[in-house]
Amino acid sequence: MKLIVDVYVFDKTPQNSYVFGTMRREFETDLVPMLGMEIEDVAWKEPRAITSVVINPSEGYYYIFAGEEAGVGEEQCQRLVEMYKAHGWNSLGGR
Repeated sequence: MKLIVDVYVFDKTPQNSYVFGTMRREFETDLVPMLGMEIEDVAWKEPRAITSVVINPSEGYYYIFAGEEAGVGEEQCQRLVEMYKAHGWNSLGGR
């Protein structure tokens, strides 16, 4: 089944915190994700906890949320987006 993993990139500017963009990576796997598990990726130094799992059997995928990255200001957030892209992630949009 397909595993879809999303990570939000937040701009944590003190006067205006918002979601700068969403990064997504997709895998084909026989593994079944569950809460309490952690997931590894080359973009991260440490594994991340799976905080939610959505199963869509009719479409054949598991969707998991793997947390957020925080930058301060547009330039720092854009560097985070580029780092994710360099590790095989896709941007779902944002600024």
